[in-house]
Amino acid sequence: MPPAVRVAVAAALALALAASAEACGALPAGCACGEAGARLHCRAAALRRLPPLHARLLELDVSDNNITALPPEALQSATALRDLNLSANRLEQGAAAGALSGRALARLWLDRCGLRRLPRASWPALLLLSVADNELETLTVAELNGARGLRVLRAPGNRLRAPPAALASTPRLQALDLGGNLLGALPAAALPPLPALHTLVLRRNRIAYIDERAFLNTPALRVLRLEDNLLTELPAAVHRLPLLEDLSVARNRVERVGAGLRACARLARLDLRANPLSALAPHALDHLARLHTLEVSDARGLRELPALAGAARLRTLRAARTRLAALPRALCRHAPQLRALELSGNQLDGVPDLRECAELRVLSLSDNAVRELGGGALRGLRRLLDLQLARNRLRRLPADAFVHTPHLQLLDVEGNLIEYIDSEAFAPLDGLEDL
Repeated sequence: MPPAVRVAVAAALALALAASAEACGALPAGCACGEAGARLHCRAAALRRLPPLHARLLELDVSDNNITALPPEALQSATALRDLNLSANRLEQGAAAGALSGRALARLWLDRCGLRRLPRASWPALLLLSVADNELETLTVAELNGARGLRVLRAPGNRLRAPPAALASTPRLQALDLGGNLLGALPAAALPPLPALHTLVLRRNRIAYIDERAFLNTPALRVLRLEDNLLTELPAAVHRLPLLEDLSVARNRVERVGAGLRACARLARLDLRANPLSALAPHALDHLARLHTLEVSDARGLRELPALAGAARLRTLRAARTRLAALPRALCRHAPQLRALELSGNQLDGVPDLRECAELRVLSLSDNAVRELGGGALRGLRRLLDLQLARNRLRRLPADAFVHTPHLQLLDVEGNLIEYIDSEAFAPLDGLEDL
């Protein structure tokens, strides 16, 4: 860089720093000011009160401090403030009415503040409110009446026993997280009319019952997370969600899944992990034309996979640690685009017939009872890259063991009973990287 250019750059930086310092003024130790005073970060700075604010401030982070109270009109001087993070401050003395009001405030984080009630304020521009891991037992209509344009509400880890009444004043809400609360049931019309709601997170509650009409007022739901609850069957309420794309009911007590899921024509991901699934209907998962990921691992009562007829877009099927002794004969015919098949920890005594799964890249058969690998066991799998066969009962690797998988890169056969390996067994595997 020419000397003149270096001098000009240094001068410009000096001017910028001077302007920034002038805009920020004197700051408490541990605070950093940026973008000519537009951003002020005082995270973990041992503050007991808010730092000096000004009209050009757009973003303020005072999380992880020792602020215990907020006086009235605490943000009055920060008229342009859009983002405020007050998380991890023990607001034991609370925030005075109006303390957090801000005409321009768009995103507000109040996580881990020990809140028992939400401070009343006016937030005409608020889009995101996060009050995770507090002690809230309710959110009233009055508390959110000043945030009618709210798009995202995060309230996991509180003490809510029902969807809060405050939702009635947020008609534009798009995403709602009530995970880790104390909800025990969802009655009919459990939520007020929320026509734009597309994501609902209810995981880690105590939900044992969901009425068939529970989601009557949320017809646009695309993502529904119900994992870690106490459900014993897949709720029929989900059948009334025609736009549903992502459904998780993992780690419940679900035994029965009926055939009603076909009404969810857009379903792309279904997670049923860690449920008994002892009464999974044979055709429960038929006609899910957009399904690309199916998770049924750790379903200890599952002895047979459903037919999966019409699952032409299925890419990933995980069914590890179940009780499968065989696969449906037409699996590859129904799911010809399958890329990853996870079958470890089952009761398979041979490699399943996967010759019509020509797109398969990953096949995991570890911890089964597979005895043989020759005789065309891997026929049709020319695109296979990763083969896991650890801890089976293989005794021989014949010359034709891998002739049908020439592109294999990863192979795991440890923990078998191998007594003989033909000298030509690995000859077809020019690209083998890990054995």
